[in-house]
Parts: sequence; C-alpha cells; structure tokens
Amino acid sequence: MASSARWATVNCMIEDKIIEDIRSEWVVYGKLRNQREIVDALPDSIDLKALLEISYLASIKKEEGVSSQTRVVFMAEETVATMSEKMPRLDLMVFNSEITFTPENLAKLAPAFDQELSALLVTRGKKCQYALMGLIFYGKGGSSLSQGQGSRVRPQALTLSVRAPGCVAIAYGDSVVGRFEGGEFVPTNLDPWGSSIFCGHIISIISQHEKYDLYKPHYWLFYRDCLRRLYSTAAEKGRGGTILWAPSAIREKAFGCLREGTVVTGKQCGSTLIRELIDRASTFALREDSKKMLAEYIDLLANLSCVDGALIIDDELKPLRFRSKIAIHNKWSGTVNKSIIDNTIPAEAFETYDTSRFGTRHSSAIDFVAECSGAVAFVISEDGPVRTMMRHENSIVIWPDCLNTFFLDS
Repeated sequence: MASSARWATVNCMIEDKIIEDIRSEWVVYGKLRNQREIVDALPDSIDLKALLEISYLASIKKEEGVSSQTRVVFMAEETVATMSEKMPRLDLMVFNSEITFTPENLAKLAPAFDQELSALLVTRGKKCQYALMGLIFYGKGGSSLSQGQGSRVRPQALTLSVRAPGCVAIAYGDSVVGRFEGGEFVPTNLDPWGSSIFCGHIISIISQHEKYDLYKPHYWLFYRDCLRRLYSTAAEKGRGGTILWAPSAIREKAFGCLREGTVVTGKQCGSTLIRELIDRASTFALREDSKKMLAEYIDLLANLSCVDGALIIDDELKPLRFRSKIAIHNKWSGTVNKSIIDNTIPAEAFETYDTSRFGTRHSSAIDFVAECSGAVAFVISEDGPVRTMMRHENSIVIWPDCLNTFFLDS
C-alpha cells in the first residue's frame, strides 16, 4: 500500500519524533508488564500518526457547543468475517457503508456513542484510506461499583480515547501506554494505588472501622474504588477542585487549617453503605441496589467538590465541610518527591517534583498535607489531571496524575 494514500485524511501536524517516542514507550511498557503480545502489536508509525492526528483534531471540535469525547479501535486489515472468526464473542454492529475517518466525521458521530460502553472501529478502507466500519459494543468494565457488569470482549488492539479536548489516551486494549496532551507525549505513570506507602496509610486508618476484619478484603476493594470514583467523577465535570481526606483523629487540626465554608451534618456516610453492600452481596438484586446507592452517594460528594473551595471528608467518607479555604501560615519549603512506591527505597532515590508552576490551589494543598500529617489531598485541575499528595516522613509525595494510569476506565 502506498504511504501517500494512507496520508489522505491527515494534516501531518504531529512531529515524527513524538510518534517514535510513543512507539518506544509502547515497547518499554509491554516489557515492563511482561506482556509480549503488547510488544508484538507495536503500531505502524504511519497508522499511529494518522489516527492520533484525526482523534486529536476531532477532540478540539465542538458539535452543538459540546466537545467531542471519542474512542476508536484500529484493526488494520480486518473485515467483518475475519473479526467474527478470530473473536466470536465480539459484539459488533456494522455500518452498511464505510464512513471516511476524518476529524469532521468523527466529531459528528461522537455524540451517539458512550466510550465507556463502546468504541468505533477503524480499518483501512477499500480505497486505502482509513474508514469507520462500525461499532464495537463491550459494556463498562473495571470498578467494583459498576452495576450489572457484562462479559463482552474488549479487543486487544490500538485504542485511542478522548475525554478532554486536546488529550488523547493511547492504549493497547485497556492498557494505557500514555497520552498526547498539550502537543507532547506523556507516558503513563504509577498512580497512588500502586504504592504501598499510600495504600498502607489508607488501610491503617480504615482497619479501625467497624467490622473491617470481618469484611476484608472486600471492604478495601470497595473503599479504594469509592475514592477513585470520587476524584475521577469530579474531574469529568471540568471545573477543578480540591478534596481533602482527613482521618477523624486529625479532624480538629484540619479544621484549624481552614476558614469559611459550609459545614455538613447527616447520618449517611460511605463506610456504612459499603458495609450494607457487602452484607447484601449474596442476593443479586439487593447487591445491585446497594451498588447504585453507594455510587450515587460518591457522585454527590464529587459534585460538592466542584463548588469553589475545598471539600473535606473524613475516613468514613462523610462530608464535613465544603466551600472551604485553606489558610496556613507555615508554607512548606521542604522536599517534594514524585511517586514514592514503598519504604524499602530511600526518598532521595526518587525524582524531586518541580512545583514552581503550581498555582494557589496546588500550593495550598501541599501546605495542608504538610501541616496535617495523615491527611491526603486530591487536587483536580480544570484541564484534566488529578494530583494526589500526602506527607511521608520529611517530604511531600505527589502522584502527578491519577487519571494517566495503566488502565482505561479504571
């Protein structure tokens, strides 16, 4: 196939070096995870550049004033017949005629599809151009809070996913290699849930909760997914915000670092809903109802975090105050490290994190966790990233982006 024909629909705006950086990281990622199939599926540089440019350009277009959120799966030479033979469980809806894969067509089709439920299938069309062939329906995956999870197949192939304008996640199936954002390629990173320091701290607090010993490890699984859903749902709002997680033992100290805000009181809390969910797990209908209640409760907390100011919750996942301002006189001047994994590696062995470009929201959160040892801050930027930070011994640890992690829809 002539390469010129394959370039017919793209603007050649992404530098070749970025494409090669992505391909190099793809190989490194596959080896790191000890998955040879990822390495073997290294995308062709021309295909990758074309599909990435089209997805990026579609992401900055608006239809009816709304930015496009898309997901495409690329299978270069596949036909309906060959795909059905290789993946008989694949739930594929085929278009009766090819639609040329262009930014305009992708943006126009985007409102019809939810990327957590489906993806558009792209192949090389009959005229050697890229074409939209149909829709792959695979259902939601990932979270323990998802209701009625299905078992549909998610294709293992180059997958490009857009949640925010100008940001394209590059993945092999559900495994994210990195993101093209702000004109640069950002490799995927370790999130706090891969750190024994972070997880160990959270577990040390929630292990004091009622019936924790009886319910573990299920309690931990649901608690972890509640926090993940909290900051990821808040990020989807695109408004920015700060969520402060403060264990009950330091509540008064935390309150002393805040001013203004609206105090919240009530009987409901996340930990109670988690226990009710585990208690009802033996009956499908009751379990699904409990999942729905817990998910809706966490989404309510996410909405509170989008109001100007910080939301503070305790370790029982109960809201204490929102619209709060962080007011600390002692500004942190110590070390800020990036993504410390565990205590067996000295802090000085980790990369220091440059915070010089941080605004008030991030700087205030650093000051808060420095002053309130044991607290955790999730800072949601308006442009997408969610940074997690906590104090560890004599330094602050930051995980740069909890959304740029190893898995889609996690």
